[in-house]
Amino acid sequence: MALKKERSTVTAAMSIQSKLTQLLEKNNYAIMASLDLSAAFDVVNTDLLIARLTVIGLSQDFINIIEEWLSNRNAYVEVDQTNSMFFPIQCGTVQGSVLGPILFSLFISPIYELEEMVSYADDSYIIAGDKTKEASKILLEKSLNTVAKWLKNSGMKVNVEKTEIVVFFRNDTATEQITVLGKTVTTKKSMNVLGILFESKLTWGSQVHKSIKKANQSLQGLRQIFRFFSCEEKIILLTSFFYSRLYYASQIWLHQGLNKNFRDQLYSASGRALRHLDWREESYKVLHKRFKRAGPSQWEAYGLSILFYDIYNKKSPEEEWVLSQLNQVHNTRCKTYNFVSNNVTKCGFNMPSNRLKLLNGKIEKSLLDLSKSLFKAKCKEIFINAPLIQW
Repeated sequence: MALKKERSTVTAAMSIQSKLTQLLEKNNYAIMASLDLSAAFDVVNTDLLIARLTVIGLSQDFINIIEEWLSNRNAYVEVDQTNSMFFPIQCGTVQGSVLGPILFSLFISPIYELEEMVSYADDSYIIAGDKTKEASKILLEKSLNTVAKWLKNSGMKVNVEKTEIVVFFRNDTATEQITVLGKTVTTKKSMNVLGILFESKLTWGSQVHKSIKKANQSLQGLRQIFRFFSCEEKIILLTSFFYSRLYYASQIWLHQGLNKNFRDQLYSASGRALRHLDWREESYKVLHKRFKRAGPSQWEAYGLSILFYDIYNKKSPEEEWVLSQLNQVHNTRCKTYNFVSNNVTKCGFNMPSNRLKLLNGKIEKSLLDLSKSLFKAKCKEIFINAPLIQW
């Protein structure tokens, strides 16, 4: 569900990734559609919103306050320092306000009783799967039209032209056509899901290239100002503007199933960036050790440990929490966590529960009782600092 506490774009994307992978691991087809809502927060029918708040059971005093806050609002349009006349605003949940996202979530909450979706804010994703592509298409088309009609009847505008659909399978598949509200949508080979490129075979090559490109774009800007900063300050800038883009959402795509060539490309991009900190032509390995920067393998293990902490303590995504419990090797004598992998193919590593074997014998059970900040510090020592010292 959208906009929940301690949930993010990454947790939403991970839930999508897990659902798709479970279908692919059973040799099923999986088809996913993204729904594009035009000006979602701004077109909410306030009368219908108040009615739904009443049905939910909120107190009448609170509903009256909300109704008063949403009433008698006016706006104007400014173009080239010229203002239009004020005109009344009769819909919307005041985008940018604290209550806006909460009210929007409450407004669309009944739809989740009709169809299962993964949502973040006004981005929603519907997944259907079956043994054959045709059966999967029929399931998705039915669900997609049910959701689209509900939204349309609730006053929301579904932008069918921007709706994207991808067929996921182990092998390449031909393009297909899906009918949504009487209009035809042609399937694509990949989809941008909350800033992450999901390819039809979940191999993540396009996402790696996208991450490297965005990181290098930031590096080009940093190079223009590096001469004004010390080496220590340059490291901080690289961490903030380069590495944050290079490894954005790496919990999703940086795992054992990722092709070695893609890992090498990430490592080379990191090494080239570090060379801007020192004029000497040293090897990438020496640079990573000197400046205490993790390579893809260390970053993968560290990121997976943080992911495990969130799955264990927040039980999110719920399906991954259940699977991680099933994959855990239970031994009361052992002080560390140990897991097995149940994936059938390399694609199965897209499920976090199948990656946890990488942490075997590394995380003591008592560490899960620490605060997240202390846990991260401990894991940084285990998975980043210790390997760098051993190099």
